[in-house]
Amino acid sequence: MSRSEALGRGCSTFARRRGMPGETGQEMMIYPQVRARLLPCPRCGGTATARRLFWQGIHICAESVCQSCWTELVADLPVGHSISYPCIVDLERGTVHGPGAGIDWWGGAFLESLLHPQLDDSPRVEIQRRRPASHVLLLNCLDFLYGHALLKLLNAEVHRPDQDRRELVVVVPECLAWMVPICAAEVWAVGGSLKGMREYSPALRRVLESQLSRFTSVALSSAFPHPAEFDISHFTGFQPHRQLEATDRISFIWREDRLWRQPAWCHSRLLRRFRPAALFLAWQNRAITRLFDALRGIYPLARFSVLGLGRSTCFPDWIDDQRVESFTRATEVAHCRAYSESRLVIGVHGSNLLLPSAHAWATLDLMPDERWNNMTEDILYQEPDPRLAAWRYRFVSTDVEPMEADRKSVV
Repeated sequence: MSRSEALGRGCSTFARRRGMPGETGQEMMIYPQVRARLLPCPRCGGTATARRLFWQGIHICAESVCQSCWTELVADLPVGHSISYPCIVDLERGTVHGPGAGIDWWGGAFLESLLHPQLDDSPRVEIQRRRPASHVLLLNCLDFLYGHALLKLLNAEVHRPDQDRRELVVVVPECLAWMVPICAAEVWAVGGSLKGMREYSPALRRVLESQLSRFTSVALSSAFPHPAEFDISHFTGFQPHRQLEATDRISFIWREDRLWRQPAWCHSRLLRRFRPAALFLAWQNRAITRLFDALRGIYPLARFSVLGLGRSTCFPDWIDDQRVESFTRATEVAHCRAYSESRLVIGVHGSNLLLPSAHAWATLDLMPDERWNNMTEDILYQEPDPRLAAWRYRFVSTDVEPMEADRKSVV
């Protein structure tokens, strides 16, 4: 099936996901008025009542007031990671409250953004209207991490325009706009860096909230952080690899901020802060080349590729080097085509493995010691049978030697 044919099939295949607003009759509304269950008042435990919408960016919230002590609050609606880590902010006291451990990494950044808003008067938002819409379901995919934003976007598969009276409106960082499937009636592409999306921009809030008045009503998608069912071809236009295909590619997903064969004392955070030493990158290059050379003996007809971000070091001519200095729509599409041709993708744990694992037949995930608690978060499983999934998606330490890795790569 061609890429255009895959995109043309739309989003109607895997469309059931428990808990989606609207399926139980308990829609989470944000326009013309906010209607959602909020956390209780952190001061007295009273009921907080929503007054109006407060769109922080990543967080879609409600300006609310406690019906007992009249404290004014900003309550995060249960969307995305706020489903598991709900929080509510007392702006007068400058405090954030909520159950669970998410207050440290999720609620803290939320509070900081509200206390120190960004004075940006000219946010870039491109509105693409594909067809008329009146009653809509809004899917907010804004996030400061690429992987989080991509995973939220996969929730678009849940929406079935042929069965749901609501049309889908998708809000995404501009780098993901090309992946929004045709089931969306509108695409709002927000410009700027992903890192900046962690901040609160009053100007961006005004732009986004002003668009809601064009509709009769707006319900809010839950934007599950890890949606269970989707067809990746509806997003990229490329079908996943089939094991028995005649043309095979084996690909390594390159990155320069978290390395294979990096010294144990060199934490990944150091590599992100400082440019990695040429020696470390050379070690990674050598390990990849040795691994591919060993795999050539097992798969003599396979093509060997290196894909990903960063062009440091050089590979032998028999390795297809498709690395880039920065991603564009054209390079993203080219990479996804290569992923879909890959019998096996190999790479160091991270969001860089999401799209490769969704397209390739098998994945070997190289795990740094500090990332084992996040195991499987970077894999988009395409195998429903748990036994076959254990065979197709494997996890080993980044300490593994190339000659040992080749035995674990036999698929």
